[in-house]
Amino acid sequence: MQFLKREKPVFLVDTHSHLYDIPRVESVLAECDRKGIVVLGVGEEMISNQKILEISRKFPGLVYPAIGLHPFLLGNLKVEEEISWLKEHIEFVVALGEIGLDYKGEEEPDRQKEVFKKLLSLAIEYQKPVIIHSRRAVRDCVEIVKEMEVERAIFHWFSGSPSLVGDIVSAGGYLSVNPAIGYSHGYKRVIERAPIDRLILETDSPVPYKGKPTTPLEVVLPLRMLSELKGIPEEDIARITTENFFSLFPQLK
Repeated sequence: MQFLKREKPVFLVDTHSHLYDIPRVESVLAECDRKGIVVLGVGEEMISNQKILEISRKFPGLVYPAIGLHPFLLGNLKVEEEISWLKEHIEFVVALGEIGLDYKGEEEPDRQKEVFKKLLSLAIEYQKPVIIHSRRAVRDCVEIVKEMEVERAIFHWFSGSPSLVGDIVSAGGYLSVNPAIGYSHGYKRVIERAPIDRLILETDSPVPYKGKPTTPLEVVLPLRMLSELKGIPEEDIARITTENFFSLFPQLK
């Protein structure tokens, strides 16, 4: 499927937003359009995935859809039906995600790994990048991605050991930067270690920052924080992280 390329200039890209949970999302996206903020809308299971597809159809060239199966939710879902639905709709999206492992969840790790590998195989078959959730399961996620030779992976809100950054980069992976680098010392150390050409921005909206729910408009927060952390001007961070996004998704440029 061909996706509409944005004709207006792109200032920033929010690479991870759960748009279906954002109040007055249409007005938020209208403001994003005015400010040149493109959004990668991310789903978690069939219902949210459908909503992401609907929103992306209303905002072509501004919202690009990703559909997934969140590992934290596996115990409450009919997993095989979810995977079948993903396969039926994968041609209509730019990425598969949010997927991965979450050892805080109730589902057994072995079952999570089994599902994760099925989803990675699906992404490889259809040549889609993946958006990976790795809470308390960072090392296993990295090892599985390397084992399966996944070529394009976004490690969303990666909070593992900085020593694993090299493994992610060598495997062709990218790391997303969100406002948590303003308060999480572990996350900040990871981003410090990561090369600038493998970083992209995200909000994970509507996850709150300083007690206030976020929207894709708050992608300027990690922009400013990353600029300060790396000692690189904001306009250069905006340009580089946007270029990094289009390196992952060259068909959208």
